[in-house]
Amino acid sequence: NKMQLESILKGKVNFFAYPYGERSFYNETSLSIVKDNFKFAFSNFPGLIHNDSNHYELPRFIVRDWDLSIFKNKLLNFFNHK
Repeated sequence: NKMQLESILKGKVNFFAYPYGERSFYNETSLSIVKDNFKFAFSNFPGLIHNDSNHYELPRFIVRDWDLSIFKNKLLNFFNHK
């Protein structure tokens, strides 16, 4: 699939997002495959990215099809996350 995307896009695909990317949905084997093929990968647990973040388990915030008021509230909470 990576090669197909690169062919369609006529460029490198360096980023990967784990489907359902909670830590329980991937393991050392899948991490190894991702490390061999991508420069960065995004998980599905909240958090901010820092200089020492693992490039293959970068956190991300889930965004749903929320109305604007809910999205604004969620966005504020994302960055108050500890």
